[in-house]
Amino acid sequence: MRIHFYAYLSFVFFMVSLNHTLAADEASDIATGFGSLAWGLTIVGFAYVVVRRAQVISKSYLSDDYKEVKDFIREFYRKFRQPLITLHYIVNIAATITAIVHGILLSSSELPLVIAGWVAVGSMILLSLSGILIWARFKPIWTYRESRTALRLVHRQWLFSGIFLLGFLVHLAFT
Repeated sequence: MRIHFYAYLSFVFFMVSLNHTLAADEASDIATGFGSLAWGLTIVGFAYVVVRRAQVISKSYLSDDYKEVKDFIREFYRKFRQPLITLHYIVNIAATITAIVHGILLSSSELPLVIAGWVAVGSMILLSLSGILIWARFKPIWTYRESRTALRLVHRQWLFSGIFLLGFLVHLAFT
């Protein structure tokens, strides 16, 4: 697992250093590729959230008339929870790193494009850091109940996901 992370990190640093030696068009194409990769990874990493929300909503809102559907969703969630959450961790961290590289490589003179992109990346960083702290149960923070509640609130509420999506859509609008 660590080897993959370091290989990915080495590739990212190689691409950033390569930016200084490429022509402007080639660097822009590479930056666009990193942006597309970041978006694709984000969608894949969001699969756990979709499955989890489907399980919660079906349990809460589906009546007993839809017992087969509720049972299917519950069993699907139980069976695939662990692989999906592992995928969620790894892929979303990779998406955040890739989005940061995209922002560094992208040399745009349009200020709204840059601001919207960095707002989206900032929310990705906030969500990733709060998720890492929850996953690692970081002792100085995790020992206080209020801190745990705040971390979970930051990571699980839809506000920062909405800010990410809004920043991303504005970023695309100015592309």
